[in-house]
Amino acid sequence: MTRNTRLSDAGRLGAAAAAVVVTLAAVLTTVTLMRAESAENPGSAAPLTGAGTPSTDSAALSGPVPPAHDPLPAAAPGRLSVPAIGLVSGSVIELGHTPTGVPEVPAEAMTVGWLSATNSPGERGAAVLTGYRDFAYERGAFYGLGKLAPGAEITVNRADGTAAVFTVYRVQTLPKDFALSAACAHSDHPDLRLLTASGRFGSAGTGTEATVVFARLTGVTA
Repeated sequence: MTRNTRLSDAGRLGAAAAAVVVTLAAVLTTVTLMRAESAENPGSAAPLTGAGTPSTDSAALSGPVPPAHDPLPAAAPGRLSVPAIGLVSGSVIELGHTPTGVPEVPAEAMTVGWLSATNSPGERGAAVLTGYRDFAYERGAFYGLGKLAPGAEITVNRADGTAAVFTVYRVQTLPKDFALSAACAHSDHPDLRLLTASGRFGSAGTGTEATVVFARLTGVTA
């Protein structure tokens, strides 16, 4: 090997090492900025949990987070209405866990369920309602969920006779591996999350992505 060849190889190695350093610096800068943004915006939705949180694989439509109404006492949900997509569910069933510890999912396409391990809609914290986008070749209750936009209203009639009104501030499409943890992420405010059911956390459902709608309690009617 000649001296010029060795110098050429050394130059290529040096360039590759410099590229790695630049890449690592960019990653560390991005993480730092994300943490700073989270600290400066405590009213925003909690970050996703779990290793390998998606970034480029997810799509989100976000708007301003509205001021929260005072939290309500616990009361089971009884009816769900989302006028922007023509969704009216006359009843909401309670969903627990399977014997293996996996959250249950609705048994029919048009059924909406409440994950009872989460808060009830209107309480302080996150309440999660779930339904299918499609099921057994039938359009599901949450078929149009991805068409919602920030500012849309969601009304949940509760067992205590009150109607909790939520305002959407984010609509996010995620790989189904992450959707459940995103929907159940902690909140210090009375928040509602609507989640399209998938086969990831139940025995039924199709697709590799799920939609999560984030909304905050902004009003209450009797």
